[in-house]
Amino acid sequence: NPIGFTDVYTIVTYGFQSVLPKAFFVLAVGAFYGVLSKTTSYRRLVSTIAKKIKGKEILFTIIVSLLFTIMGSMLTQSLVALVFVPFVVSIVLNTKLDKMTAFVTTIGSMLVGLMGATYGFEGISEFSYYLGMQAGKETSLNIVYQALIAVVAFLLLNFFNVRHAKKVLKEKNNNEENVDPFMVEKTTKKVSLIPSIT
Repeated sequence: NPIGFTDVYTIVTYGFQSVLPKAFFVLAVGAFYGVLSKTTSYRRLVSTIAKKIKGKEILFTIIVSLLFTIMGSMLTQSLVALVFVPFVVSIVLNTKLDKMTAFVTTIGSMLVGLMGATYGFEGISEFSYYLGMQAGKETSLNIVYQALIAVVAFLLLNFFNVRHAKKVLKEKNNNEENVDPFMVEKTTKKVSLIPSIT
């Protein structure tokens, strides 16, 4: 529909109303991990997990990818899954995998979950309606199509991610430096992990 100059203010206002809460949430998560990464307990937690999954890096990336895909598919607000992204990225980078593997394992898997959202509906309500109408039946049938999309996309994503991760693990002298924005220094201090887990 055509709009007038007076509507520009309203459109900008609505735009800010929808974007600002998400932007503040992302900044809050970043600030939270910025502070948390300075604590000895968090450093030890990341180091301990990275040490335990040594030799099982590929399996770890697949399991984490599956969890992020499920969260993206089931949650109505996919931003909730962002709370775990810096933590997982720190672990992946501590296992000597690269930034690309960390990105695909976390953010890529969230996007796959959104693509094939089953119970979550963020940003795909029109897509769900279209699938339901095309099937010629009730819109509840679209869950089958969307689950199929999620499964196929998950398999393809992890096929390429695993190939890339294996290649990175084979190259002992990796030229790319793993720069973690929430760098976790290794520590040998004996501290309780309960505060960080909480």
